[in-house]
Amino acid sequence: MSNPLEGCLAKIERAKELIHDVDQVIAELLRDGGYRVTSQNQPEKNRYAFWVEGPTIPHRVSVIAGEVFHHLRSALDHVVWALAQKTRSAPSNRIQFPVADTPKKLKDAIRRGDLDGVPQAARTLIESIQPYQADPPERSLLKALHQLDIVDKHRLLNVVTTAMRPDTRLVLNPKGPGLMIILPEAKSGATPFHRATEDGIEVQWIAYDPGAPDVEIENDFSIEIVFEEVAARERQPVVQTLVNFCGGIEAYVKLFAPLFETA
Repeated sequence: MSNPLEGCLAKIERAKELIHDVDQVIAELLRDGGYRVTSQNQPEKNRYAFWVEGPTIPHRVSVIAGEVFHHLRSALDHVVWALAQKTRSAPSNRIQFPVADTPKKLKDAIRRGDLDGVPQAARTLIESIQPYQADPPERSLLKALHQLDIVDKHRLLNVVTTAMRPDTRLVLNPKGPGLMIILPEAKSGATPFHRATEDGIEVQWIAYDPGAPDVEIENDFSIEIVFEEVAARERQPVVQTLVNFCGGIEAYVKLFAPLFETA
């Protein structure tokens, strides 16, 4: 007798294959050298500015990433279907894995029939991993996945380039004897840079005090392909984000395996 979760896990395996594909696409983009970081001291604005020059990220990156999120979201719905099949030979087409950021929204989803036929033990487990159990709910993997899957149904996911890794260290070196300022290392997910779009180009910069000596900045930038925002976090690398989602959803799916074991 086949494992009822085999279909769910097959969805996740397909997601892993797609992650490998998008990794190859991104590696080729960066290897071709089409992107470069340009920098310029702008004393009239009291800043040292940087921007990335290169072609627009191909739509293929967004399309493949969207497929990954869809397969992972679908795997959760397959779990609910398999659970309902334990009590019903033909589960309702209305059932789906609910994703709620408040207890009321979960109750409303159950009232609509999202979990019709699903055993109570499974409902308890589903409730235990809902976004409202996270702190804060906006950082919940399930909520982010649910939203990204919805976004992908209506438009391409927002994928952009960035010039700085979060752990970049820069040296602000005023031209003058014995003067050197080392900018503090950025914390994870943050940078010491300001960022804005100017004349259609995204510019990042470090501000310095008016009247400071002419400056140079020593840098060790590397270009990454990132999502604009995922789960309330900005500038998340595409491939690592997809890997994290895949691993997290696979772990959730496997939580339900004991519910299918027979005595």
